[in-house]
Amino acid sequence: MYLAKNAQLDQLEELNLSDNAISFKGMQALSTKSPFPNLKRLNLNNNHLGDDGIYALAESPGFTNLEELFLGVNGLTTDSAIFLADSKHICGLKVFDLNNNDIRAEGTEALAGSANMRNMERLDLGENQLNMEGAKALADSPHFANLISLRLNNNSISDKGAVALAKSKTLTKLKHLSLENENWIHDEGVGAIAASKNLGSLITLVLTLNVITDPGARLLANSTALCNLEELNVAGNKLSPDGEDALIKSTVLKLKKLEIV
Repeated sequence: MYLAKNAQLDQLEELNLSDNAISFKGMQALSTKSPFPNLKRLNLNNNHLGDDGIYALAESPGFTNLEELFLGVNGLTTDSAIFLADSKHICGLKVFDLNNNDIRAEGTEALAGSANMRNMERLDLGENQLNMEGAKALADSPHFANLISLRLNNNSISDKGAVALAKSKTLTKLKHLSLENENWIHDEGVGAIAASKNLGSLITLVLTLNVITDPGARLLANSTALCNLEELNVAGNKLSPDGEDALIKSTVLKLKKLEIV
């Protein structure tokens, strides 16, 4: 790999290698031959890295100052999450994108239990088959107190997962929460979010393509807990015109942007 042989890398702060079919061999070369003492942002999306590639990354002392890491669409499993949770070198991430892999609840539990996550501000675990257990692990973790953005789209977290997030005593700084697309959240889950005093910092709430009905819409429309909410997206749910009107005419929410279709 040419980049791994290039000696002029010590001042690099950002590196985008997305969509380059790097694979495990390329990641291994990059991890063992190239120290990046000033690198803050690394984008490795869609590179077929696999778990072996992430092991090489996690074990490398060349990435100790990383703050932003993008690993979407790399065929990663629970093992990758465990490697990163246990890493002695990648310990200061603020932005972490693992979307569209397969880390599951067990991998999420490993991340949630790791002090390596203590500086995390933005986390994307979309399309990772987390289910309710994964959402609960995030909600119960003591290490996400600085999180301001969380995306869990297409994870089947269900109402129980939504309730766990709403009850979290750690996720109190969340400003952006995305639970869109096949999370199977009904009115029960929406009601918990609408009533949550722990999610009062939310500015953006995305709930598209779930199974919310008119009672859920009314709970949102009358929510005094979501006092800072500016953007709400409930498109693709089960709302009738009555539910839509409840949100459109809400005198409680002070929305700047509402999407219902």
